[in-house]
Amino acid sequence: MMSDMSSDDFEMIESEEVIKQMLVDEKPDLEEIRKWLNPTDYLASSSEFNRHASSKARNTGEWIRETSQFDQWHSSADHGSIWIKAVPGAGKSVLAASMVQSLSANESIPVLFFFFRQIIETNRTSRGLLRDWMCQLLPFSEALQLNLFEHVKNEQSMESITTAHLRKHLLTGLKILKRVYCIADALDEMNMDEEFLSQLNALRSFRPVIHVSLEEELVKRDISIFVRQRVEQFAEDGINETMQSFIQNTVCERSEGLFLYARLMLDQIAQSIKNKEHSDVSIQEMIAKLPVGLEEMYNRVLIDHASLTKIHQDIQIIILQLITQSVRPMRLIEIAKAIQDNPHLAKSGRDGKEIARSGCGPLLEVMEDGVVQILHHSFTEFLLDANRTTHKLLKVPQFPVVDPKNTHREIVLLCISQLQGGAFSSYPISDDAENGGGNGKQFRYDYEDESFYETLEDFSPGFGLGGWTQRLLENGADVEMRDSTERTSLFWAAKGGHIEVVKRLLDAGAEPDIDGYGGLKPLQVAASNNHAGVVKLLLRAGVSPLTLRTKHIGRRCEKPLSKLGQHPLMFASSDGHVEKIVEMISYCETKELEAALLRAAHHRHHALVSTILEKTDVSPNAQVLVEHADMERLRGQTVLMVAMPLNQNL
Repeated sequence: MMSDMSSDDFEMIESEEVIKQMLVDEKPDLEEIRKWLNPTDYLASSSEFNRHASSKARNTGEWIRETSQFDQWHSSADHGSIWIKAVPGAGKSVLAASMVQSLSANESIPVLFFFFRQIIETNRTSRGLLRDWMCQLLPFSEALQLNLFEHVKNEQSMESITTAHLRKHLLTGLKILKRVYCIADALDEMNMDEEFLSQLNALRSFRPVIHVSLEEELVKRDISIFVRQRVEQFAEDGINETMQSFIQNTVCERSEGLFLYARLMLDQIAQSIKNKEHSDVSIQEMIAKLPVGLEEMYNRVLIDHASLTKIHQDIQIIILQLITQSVRPMRLIEIAKAIQDNPHLAKSGRDGKEIARSGCGPLLEVMEDGVVQILHHSFTEFLLDANRTTHKLLKVPQFPVVDPKNTHREIVLLCISQLQGGAFSSYPISDDAENGGGNGKQFRYDYEDESFYETLEDFSPGFGLGGWTQRLLENGADVEMRDSTERTSLFWAAKGGHIEVVKRLLDAGAEPDIDGYGGLKPLQVAASNNHAGVVKLLLRAGVSPLTLRTKHIGRRCEKPLSKLGQHPLMFASSDGHVEKIVEMISYCETKELEAALLRAAHHRHHALVSTILEKTDVSPNAQVLVEHADMERLRGQTVLMVAMPLNQNL
């Protein structure tokens, strides 16, 4: 889609002047902002973008730029979006990556892109898209730089900013740019986000959406080019031109417009040619037996590959479990380490790294940086589909279903097994252990290490282990014990949003309003991280929503006390956290709620403004007062005034 923004001339000039002056005053650190955004590594060789871009065959996909629909979208200001439709495996993602490259190379206009991927945690949410797009837009938008740098200065974590707030930042950054290209691929692999999808649908009423279908004849033409390029390589294995022509015609006919199917067919044919004594007759027979449809193709490839290469199916399952269910992409060396003690692999005496690389044939890809990825989302869907093994008409064995719940249990057991199997035995033995006699291994670990013990005890509240926390408390654990940062267990439980642990600690008598390093308190970190349930518990325990930070170790020496006046109510209203404000209302006076209303309006949190007006008797004509230090420049303005667009960067 293409963002083409314009505004009233007078407003635009004044806004730009204000922003430029603020840039001089603030000097946003772009590198710090990028670190704060923590985007995906979208330019890495193993990124979804580069993975698809490298898959493009020469001289394919160019036809779409020659269509009237593309020209209409690209040259007209009346059409903001182009929607490319096709069945899975037709090449949409490769086309999207090619579009990113083409638009970036030929025009000096920002190109924002994001490729959704369900099996990669950072690539499955709309929030991931927002982070990447803002990082890509950052050099071009001074307004975005100012808004995001404010969060960096205030040391607000990315997790504490709502997705709605991030969307507003992105729109503010886009507003002053005349044109921006925004490319989003594989929306069907995104976690369900009704609000995000509704905003995409709203584009239909904003500007007409142009639909482009990957027309079968044009896609078939590209497939023919791709197949010809691959088949010509078979000449190196002694395949004559007549047989090459037969293979090309058969694959093109059987693929029915699916690049992915054509690619897998050719991979199967190539493997058979290289691993067997072949003749024209045997090749024809082998091609005649190739499966029809992607599901049958996936099943056949896995089963036949295991039989051909003598790789046990259990090893294939472990590899696929790790790749599809790990929260981050797995590297080849990690998978090899995970399967090295498998009895089937140990019995064969084969190299774990090579098995990890080739165990599932062409259905896995190893990127330049060693990351192993699933070939296509449709393969993941095949693996997770529990219904495919119950079909009554099945005539061939089915590859086992990868069940997520069982898989996570297996991965946990695998990790524990690795730890128990000598994972620490490679640590060097100290000189004392070597020269002092006795059991060297035991000596290395059998000594009093108070900091290690404290770390184990601190681990449970910080990671939400309620049962283990209760066990420690029953054994006399000190709830007020501080760690090396002067913080208590309650602080870490509140920061992590672990309601059950917070409740157990409070029931055990933990001080609810105790500070630590930097002067931060449990309610402040719970509020800034949007943990409404924890906020509710701490308020009930007697903590005021106006509890102040007691000290501040500043990032900049010239402003070491910049945050001493901040309190949880301020965090919640500035960030638009409706649930937290609702919990705080009964603990606040009218003047405090007026300040919350003004902050919510200033940051354009419409839902929060409505909630405060509906649930309290706060006046919609409340004004910014002298004690509202964080809004000093807006002193005297009303709710309506502070909500005006020109005030958003003040």
